[in-house]
Amino acid sequence: MNASIPALPPAAQRLRQGRILLAEAAAQGELAAYPVAASALVDAYFRERLDELKAESPALFAQPCALIAVGGYGRSELCPASDVDVLLLYESAIPKHADELSRGLFHPLWDLGLDLGHGVRALADCIRLSLEDTQVLTSLLDTRMIAGDAGIVARLEGEFASRVLSGYAGTFGQWVLTHNAARRAEYGDSSGLLEPDLKNGLGGLRDVHQIHWLMRVDPALKDGPAAPFTPADLDLLRQDYAFVLRARTALHLAARRKTDRLNFDLQPAVARAMGFTGAEPAQPGEVQAPGQSALATGLAVEAFLSRLHQSMTRIRAMRQACWMEAFPPQPGGQAEACLQPAATTPEIFCGPTGMALRDPEAAAGNPALILELYVAAARQARPVCWSALRATRAALADPERRAAFANLPGILPALVEIFRASGQPTESTPPQAAPARKQEGGGFAKALKRFFAPAPAPEAPGQKDQPAPADIAPAVATPLQSMLDTGLMSALVPEFGPVEHLVQFDDFHIHPVGKHTLEVVRALAAMQPEASGGAPGGDLSPELRRQAAELPHFDRLLLAGFCHDLAKPDRDHSGAGAHLATDVLRRLGADEPTQADVAFLVKQHLLIPKIATRRDLADESVAAGVAETCGSVERLDMLHLLAVADSQSTGPRAWNPWTASLFEELVRKARKLLVAGPLAEPHAVDKSRHVREEALRLALAPASGKPDTGKAGTGEPGVSESPLDAAFAESCLERMPARAFLVLDAPTIARHMRLARRFKDSLDEDMVRKPAGKAGIGVAEIDAVPVKGRAFQVSIAALDQPGLFAVMAGVLALHDLNILSAEVLTWAPGSAGPGNSLAVDVFLVQEPAEGLFLEDLWARVKRAVGYALTGKLSLEYRLEQKRSSPLSLPSRAPKSRRKVRVDNEQSDFYTLLEVAAPDRLGLLHDLARAICAQDLRIHLARIATSAGRIHDVFYVRTGEGLKLTDPERAEDVRQALLSAAQ
Repeated sequence: MNASIPALPPAAQRLRQGRILLAEAAAQGELAAYPVAASALVDAYFRERLDELKAESPALFAQPCALIAVGGYGRSELCPASDVDVLLLYESAIPKHADELSRGLFHPLWDLGLDLGHGVRALADCIRLSLEDTQVLTSLLDTRMIAGDAGIVARLEGEFASRVLSGYAGTFGQWVLTHNAARRAEYGDSSGLLEPDLKNGLGGLRDVHQIHWLMRVDPALKDGPAAPFTPADLDLLRQDYAFVLRARTALHLAARRKTDRLNFDLQPAVARAMGFTGAEPAQPGEVQAPGQSALATGLAVEAFLSRLHQSMTRIRAMRQACWMEAFPPQPGGQAEACLQPAATTPEIFCGPTGMALRDPEAAAGNPALILELYVAAARQARPVCWSALRATRAALADPERRAAFANLPGILPALVEIFRASGQPTESTPPQAAPARKQEGGGFAKALKRFFAPAPAPEAPGQKDQPAPADIAPAVATPLQSMLDTGLMSALVPEFGPVEHLVQFDDFHIHPVGKHTLEVVRALAAMQPEASGGAPGGDLSPELRRQAAELPHFDRLLLAGFCHDLAKPDRDHSGAGAHLATDVLRRLGADEPTQADVAFLVKQHLLIPKIATRRDLADESVAAGVAETCGSVERLDMLHLLAVADSQSTGPRAWNPWTASLFEELVRKARKLLVAGPLAEPHAVDKSRHVREEALRLALAPASGKPDTGKAGTGEPGVSESPLDAAFAESCLERMPARAFLVLDAPTIARHMRLARRFKDSLDEDMVRKPAGKAGIGVAEIDAVPVKGRAFQVSIAALDQPGLFAVMAGVLALHDLNILSAEVLTWAPGSAGPGNSLAVDVFLVQEPAEGLFLEDLWARVKRAVGYALTGKLSLEYRLEQKRSSPLSLPSRAPKSRRKVRVDNEQSDFYTLLEVAAPDRLGLLHDLARAICAQDLRIHLARIATSAGRIHDVFYVRTGEGLKLTDPERAEDVRQALLSAAQ
């Protein structure tokens, strides 16, 4: 018999009912009142519960105590899934009955499902812990008395102010610096992310908390004559804070759990709750309102995110300014030397917190002086101080003065100089994109290290081996970032305005268009040799560094990076952008060669990514087309560098080692055509002959398995394979398709010849065991080796038969192997016994997850292929099981359309089937089955997957070996693929 659940006390029942009513009110749009009202409900619970406990057990209150709200609860900032942090405080020793009092107070809250953080401490313990642990200190910076002895609370506040806060500013500032470096690494700059963390990301609620903490630790920041913020600044901060807090409340309600990451799948519901019309219903089964569409949903989300980013950008900038104001340079030495004029006019000087204006109010009416300020900041690698940022915003707030910025002389050289200086990493730069720092940083970093007091920050237990906070220089916004934050960039270049805050509702880009554009410029600037002191840095290859160093007109590349997405709202943003870039540069006074190069780069900036990831790079016409389009090595190199910077700045789903290797292969081949002339047929013949001869030499020599892959990836580490028989090797070379010698290197072909021998041995054994009609059907052999780009080349040999490619794709998906590309090589008849052909399908897959035993993995793949071919394994059933498993994470990508295109123009020998659709497990298997069912043979597949969306290209022929030219049959194929992509 189950024990009965204890009934909730009356105070807890009232709290539960109050929270239900509060959530219902919030669902009707009353979000702003929720945090304070929820905190008041919990306050009422504690007071009522204390009265209940006092009536039940007066002895529990024999010793005076106080109940204090701390942290977010202390700030009256309780969102629906927030932790409730509370402290039961005693003046001296904690009595024995404190445990019973705690249980009576806190257990009902756990029964209600609240996340409770509680402590029972004596006053002396609070002071001691706050001196040892900065997390405790920050929680006590936000306290609020709920009930109990007010005298104990007053003594805590007095001792906390005199013993902890007094003289603690320097140490606390260093902790803030270290904490923000960790936040940036873990959560990113939320003011420029499309899936921002509303609390801990830079620009989130934690930044507002830090501003208040710094003002509490250093009161001069709030009330002193040198306080950085005006009442208008603080009023705007309160508005931005309230907006982000409302968004967090809506997020908790939409997710029905504790989360601060605004993921794509929750954005429509949050946007709708925030009052941005057009967002889709929160419940999957809810009927869509008339006229509501995916487009309306996307526009609503984009409007909401644009407004959110503006608030978070201002919050981040104010937190940076507050920290810099709190910790200016120490007097003496080189720090004072920077307080000198830093431009051609004495109105601009380099102050302790960055480039400053001697009279900010007067400068607000002088657009030319403001532009010169940002150029001076770029020259000296210094941020723009807060008063100067305020002056910039004030100047831009007036329409007449704002219009004057676009007509200033010298805008183009000023922009180029600022662009060139933007290569250093900033707080907004993605950590993976930041170049490695040299041991000795630049003058700015050295100066900032001298700003700190020598006293080390207190060490928390287990942190003795951590680097001292003083070793970390604060990452601050570059002048380029500040131009985006203040709106100066769109004032100087009005064409930048429409994309400044434009949000693309997809899971491919991680930044809004304006932020993405400046990240592209920064990534290009970081490629300059001077950006890294001539030393290798970041994830750029030496070839890319060389290309950047040898460019005769690097400024044109920077301008192309700035202009490449200016026409983004247009469907053909590349073509429209080329015309727009020409207009912009002509107005700014650029010469005609610069206009022509920038227009070309903007128009073709997607050429290399599209060709490299979707086309057959072994086809000479592909590289020839790129070479012909570029026309010169300089344009080819600029286009390559722009493609790399654009992909890096788009996000990790657009840039990875495999993508980089494809870009380099395509550019290398196109460059060879431009430098050494057309790669005509004789060159192809020479290459094939050389590959044949080298493969034969390798095949006739012993080959040993590698410890990391096993015997050619078969699970027998360290076993040497004997040389192939010369006659067998010659036979393999004769039966291989001619394409193999163009797309594979000699070592791979030699491995395929050994793979064929293992397949022949297995086939001979199978023919002894099975009837002639069934022999060989389930026989498969596998070869797997690591290749450049953190990938594995997996070659699977089996009897050629319809649906073979679909089986192999399904098996790889079942084993969580992400396919990057595939090559189908069918050998001549007789290669797999009388009348049979050997098929060797070559897959490039992403590197398997860490911790897997590769020998076992490849052996399981081999067995699964055999089982699927003989009907012992139902791939459709297993893939559906895997898709519906709770362990299989559903895609969070926004809904997107399915598209299929049948193309007979791109290849002389094949029909190209291009499929774009939302990704899901086993999709490639389903597409391949649909192609097979239409009596088409797959010869090559290029797989481009961006987490939530695929863009796959299949090179196919009919069963008769012809291109698919019949319009009716082509339409049948298109419809079949659309259905398979459901």
